[in-house]
Amino acid sequence: MTAAGLRATLGNLPVGGAFINELIDRIIPNQRMDRVARFAASVSRRLERAERSLEQLLAESTPEKVALFEDGARGASSATTDERIEQLASLVADGITAADREAEDQRALVRMLSELTEGDIRSLMVATRRYGADEAWRKANGYHYVWEKRGLESVQVGDERNALVEAARDGRLIAMGLQRLDVLPPIPDGPQRPLETEIQITREGLELLRVLGLLKEGEE
Repeated sequence: MTAAGLRATLGNLPVGGAFINELIDRIIPNQRMDRVARFAASVSRRLERAERSLEQLLAESTPEKVALFEDGARGASSATTDERIEQLASLVADGITAADREAEDQRALVRMLSELTEGDIRSLMVATRRYGADEAWRKANGYHYVWEKRGLESVQVGDERNALVEAARDGRLIAMGLQRLDVLPPIPDGPQRPLETEIQITREGLELLRVLGLLKEGEE
């Protein structure tokens, strides 16, 4: 279908079509520009605090650092929270004022962060002692549930989790090295039962949360 044909089709749908047209024409472009503007302003403020002159910044603006800024802006354009925009701005500003080798690392972190949703980050957070033991945080973020043993099975009671979404999320985070799947040891002299597994956050996952300012140094 051509763009004109699509517009005509949407025009025949007075509510849904008008809403989608509004998204395409105004809401999405405006929000993207607003996010990128906030990202750029945050990077600018951080560069001011670094006390570098304009001449220094221009002299050190290598292709790697330009690409770092572009990747950060791209990630910010799709960010859904102010916190994510600030996290990206911090990574980019640190890379711009560092050596090229460090800028490469910051760019890798920016690209990794851009692949993660807010739900992914919360999944990592709840796997830590800091957030997993914080009942108020769990209630506020939909993680107020416990596992109860019923016979040989563990049953989740409390906030409902979408098993398909959780499995897909865990798979991605494991593939990225941010989580791992542990096999629980069998109970000595206990009844025969299927092997049980448990998702754990990795050292790399903990380090990412520290980089994002969500965990203090030494916290787990």
